[in-house]
Amino acid sequence: MSSKDVLIADLYESVLRPDQIPDVLDRINQQLDCDGLHLVGKDEEAGSVFASVAVGSQISGAERDYLAHYFRIDPRLAIGLASPTGVVVACHDFLDDRFVSGSEFYQDFLIPHGPRYVIGGNVYRRGGKNIHVAINHLIGRPQFSDEKRAAVSGFMYHLSRWASQLFMADEVRGAAAAGFFALETLGQGILILDDRQHVLFANQAVNQLLGDVLTAQGFRRSWGYGATLRDLFKQVTADRQARSTTVVHTVGGRAVSLLFSLLPLPREQGIGFTMPKGLEAATRAKAGGTGQEEAMLPGGNASVLVLVRAQMDAQATGSRLYQQAFGLTAAEARLADALAQGHSPQAYAERARVSIATVRTQIRALLAKTGAVNLRALVVLLASLPKASR
Repeated sequence: MSSKDVLIADLYESVLRPDQIPDVLDRINQQLDCDGLHLVGKDEEAGSVFASVAVGSQISGAERDYLAHYFRIDPRLAIGLASPTGVVVACHDFLDDRFVSGSEFYQDFLIPHGPRYVIGGNVYRRGGKNIHVAINHLIGRPQFSDEKRAAVSGFMYHLSRWASQLFMADEVRGAAAAGFFALETLGQGILILDDRQHVLFANQAVNQLLGDVLTAQGFRRSWGYGATLRDLFKQVTADRQARSTTVVHTVGGRAVSLLFSLLPLPREQGIGFTMPKGLEAATRAKAGGTGQEEAMLPGGNASVLVLVRAQMDAQATGSRLYQQAFGLTAAEARLADALAQGHSPQAYAERARVSIATVRTQIRALLAKTGAVNLRALVVLLASLPKASR
């Protein structure tokens, strides 16, 4: 396999690993024996740049000025849009010396930074969003030869397909992220376990219900409840039949009966998502960031979905339920009930005719007694408790 074949394979692989995009583009620049490559994503409707990856010392040094002003008057973008996507165009075919000598873009920006001749074109256009690639020769180097054009053309075809795949991958990641956000904010406790009983996902509600029993690598002491849940897990994974059991657990210093429902997940739909943010991640990586800001489910494939709910006194409703669950005072329980119904602290203060300072003091007491880390987590926890009709 030639070095070009390896490079093209790495380009497509970077769709799933966007932090590698700057390195791959830099290697393309070197393979072509050019002096810098700049990938620009522009939103035509907003008149803004949504992605920028510049490689090559001369080009990287000019990127800040470009993003601050010069992308608005870049004549190369219009040339790219006037040609089919993936087709190589050279600026010197359209812009003569007279144009260059009178162009603010060339005279005040591009040439002072070193580049003189540019080749490239548009590699993606959809819904007003366009991605362009500009490859440069510095002052002192000749125009792009026919041989160099052919070499660039070989990469432009792949860059065009790569850009489309990058957007499709980001759409998939967005859908996955939305799904996990829904699980995260759901009032009911949610766990996703692999076949080794390691935790692949745990939402806020289950973290509040189980506390330090839950760890990044699974449950301490093999679920922490003895043989009951271990055996139940083995049965569910063996015959793929759902099962439930009740376990007494301490939540906020109070003994609470937790209902565990174990549901088998289809084996062919195992979960192992990594969700980086496409070109945004590449831009962060080029700027010195890690490029790894992502939501990840580590470990093996998902095997069992565990639903966890607290079972309280069937007759308990509203504030009485919260008093039972967490040992709250009557005033704290009334506030907890209001928060669970979606009222803001300010709205509750006005309705109860107490100061907002008093409400904030009560919220601090609620956080301490329930173990919730913040107000949002508190509301999730309160909403997770089953209630009879009010």
